[in-house]
Amino acid sequence: MPPLAVQLTWRDDRLASIFLDFAPEEALPTAVDSLSPRGQTFARGLAEYLSGRATDFGLDPERDLPMDEISDFSRDILLALFRAVRFGSTTTYGALARLAGRPNAARAVGRAMASNRWPLLIPCHRVLGASGALTGFTGAGLPMKKLLLGIEGADFREK
Repeated sequence: MPPLAVQLTWRDDRLASIFLDFAPEEALPTAVDSLSPRGQTFARGLAEYLSGRATDFGLDPERDLPMDEISDFSRDILLALFRAVRFGSTTTYGALARLAGRPNAARAVGRAMASNRWPLLIPCHRVLGASGALTGFTGAGLPMKKLLLGIEGADFREK
């Protein structure tokens, strides 16, 4: 598995964003004890996740993320995804729209996924196209989405 680089940005004790990328082979991990207590909790959750175990990363989106900075629609979609689509499972944009009470909003769900600032915690990588195929993923793209779904042992189709 390629090394994963994870950058967390905190603002006012809330997680403002998570950025995922592939790390160079020679990259060294940050010592967990040099992180803040909340960063340490996230790092422990990340280690669990990378070992193939479900985790919540020690964070609750409604309490720990600045959800007030996004539209009500995006918040409804992201929270529905967080609550309903568990580790190793996938859904489609249309099914997520229906789950969130917006049955005709599959394209808008795609836009909400593209603007998700908290991948891993709000698992937008678990949302697939209607056929079950991999579709867009912000940042490191489809290779990252494929990696994350592979860690979880989730089923998906490549285009």
